[in-house]
Amino acid sequence: MMIAAEKREREQQRVNNTVEIIYSEIVKKGTEDFTFALRKDSKEYSVGDIANKSNHWYDFDWDNATELDGTCGTIIEVPFMFEVASSEEEIQEAREAIRAAVELNKYYIGNNWYLLVTGCDDFTTGEDENEIIIKNAEVLAKL
Repeated sequence: MMIAAEKREREQQRVNNTVEIIYSEIVKKGTEDFTFALRKDSKEYSVGDIANKSNHWYDFDWDNATELDGTCGTIIEVPFMFEVASSEEEIQEAREAIRAAVELNKYYIGNNWYLLVTGCDDFTTGEDENEIIIKNAEVLAKL
């Protein structure tokens, strides 16, 4: 029992650390002209790289996948539109939006976590929950 509780606590701490790293990167970049997304991937990227385009595959059929117009990621909808939040409530809302994206990404394939950034209109919606397809997705941070 204690081992399971310790494992849950370590996982929660990892999530909390990830949330704080993402939040600080978003605040540094500013939010007025950008859209942010979280991506879990098996590929290795460095900060500043443009992530590869994603593929759409049907019924787990990797052989017949089609390339999309951009990179898939889970959108992080921050509640403020300028470089700093104007209230503690907005800061908490931003952290909860990040936490939600982290939770959704736990189930994707890959060991590498990335914070992606793009212009505010350079994406379309995808099929998964909160999924966006980002044109020219820049790696802002490796988590």
